[in-house]
Amino acid sequence: MCFVHGWDYRRLVCQHAKVTLEKELSFTMDKIAANFSNYSAWHYRSSLLPKVHPGSREGTVKEDVLLEEYSLVQNATFTDPGDQSGWFYHRWLTGREKPALDFLLLYISKETRTVTLHLTQQIRIQEVELTVRMNGVLLSFVWHAPNTLLCSPLWYADIPGDALVGDCDSEWKATVRSRDGTEAHADLSVKASEQEARFTGNIPRNHLFR
Repeated sequence: MCFVHGWDYRRLVCQHAKVTLEKELSFTMDKIAANFSNYSAWHYRSSLLPKVHPGSREGTVKEDVLLEEYSLVQNATFTDPGDQSGWFYHRWLTGREKPALDFLLLYISKETRTVTLHLTQQIRIQEVELTVRMNGVLLSFVWHAPNTLLCSPLWYADIPGDALVGDCDSEWKATVRSRDGTEAHADLSVKASEQEARFTGNIPRNHLFR
């Protein structure tokens, strides 16, 4: 007996029922909003975007739409950095050319006491010098990548000790330096009244499928 994946069957039914691709794209958004870990919804969304929002070349997506999608999947990755569903979608969004080493995200959460870093390149944590300072004081972190990956552009760690204790504003500075001397920085101000704050870098044009 041949078993058909539930989402494949849905596509077949929607095709015969004349359901528009726009409605199906909206349906994937509803499913993702309900559960960021819905890998099938992310995958289905990747197949719909080039059809609903086609780019200048066949099989591509408009750049402004890609930027919106990148923001969406970024929310998923720092909500649960260890979950792979949004992360696979992120890999679909990102380009094949190797961009310059830089920060795409520095995210501080007081609620979960975590710091999350997202870089333009995959790195091995033992092969780079990665430092984070708060108010000029060097902090010590144990870094983790999603699903215990050894090489990843996304790393997160628990904030140690009383680094966030007190009612004062704080200044954060993250620096990554590769073996060839390439260096990138991210600066973030966290107000005492804020539970979270983020620095968002510029997405290189060659880092997206245009």
